[in-house]
Amino acid sequence: MSPSFPSPLLERLLAEIRHAPVRAVAISGSYARGNADAYSDLDLVCYVPQSEPTSEWLGYRDGLLVSIDRQHVEARIQDLTHPESAVRAVMPLRRLHALYDPEGVVVRLQRAAQDFQWSQVALQGQAFAAEVVTHQAEVIHKLLGGLARGDAARTWSATTEVVNAMMVAMAVWRGVLADSGNTYAAQVWEAMGPTSAWSRLHRKAAGIEDLSSLRQRGETTLTLYTLTAQEVEAALSEEAVNVVTEVRHRIEAAGYTSSSAQD
Repeated sequence: MSPSFPSPLLERLLAEIRHAPVRAVAISGSYARGNADAYSDLDLVCYVPQSEPTSEWLGYRDGLLVSIDRQHVEARIQDLTHPESAVRAVMPLRRLHALYDPEGVVVRLQRAAQDFQWSQVALQGQAFAAEVVTHQAEVIHKLLGGLARGDAARTWSATTEVVNAMMVAMAVWRGVLADSGNTYAAQVWEAMGPTSAWSRLHRKAAGIEDLSSLRQRGETTLTLYTLTAQEVEAALSEEAVNVVTEVRHRIEAAGYTSSSAQD
């Protein structure tokens, strides 16, 4: 059972922040989702006019970690027009809990999020995923170099970047709308198939499954990249195909094969 809203604290915070230029105040995050626990922070969003600066305040109040984020409504609406931001924006906007909304700002945002359809940005999403995979070619080169030199820092850095990038690519490719940052990886695994080769490789490369060594994680990441490239192949431009094909040749030339990483 998640903790209820900390009402006395909310009342005091609201009294402090609901004045001009603030147009609306809402609860976001775990308290808005209804799954807050003893370690959750209280996320408050203050919507201000575009003429005002955005900012984020973080601190403890009454023993609770509180985040107060000043945002522009227009920026959040714009998030819904780009697949890479929409996947993370839609669900939080739908779940906003308005505390102060005299102009109907929160209602407008929630309506826009409720009306959102992935089909509106699906083609952009495919192009974005293909671009992510293509641009990670540089990081794959860094990973190959780290493995060749036995450079732990370089291997870790490149592995971490590629693992995260491949998750983002598949999330946007499949239109996975994030419930929260805590569940996003699991949502992508579910979309790809929890026991699919891609999901198993991603968990192993991330160090979640099999408790692999850093070197094994790096090698698995190379295979994860190859498999992700196959997923987005239809959306690759001719130039991107050349880049990805050459990267795959470099991986094979270095002695790394898909079968060895999946064993």
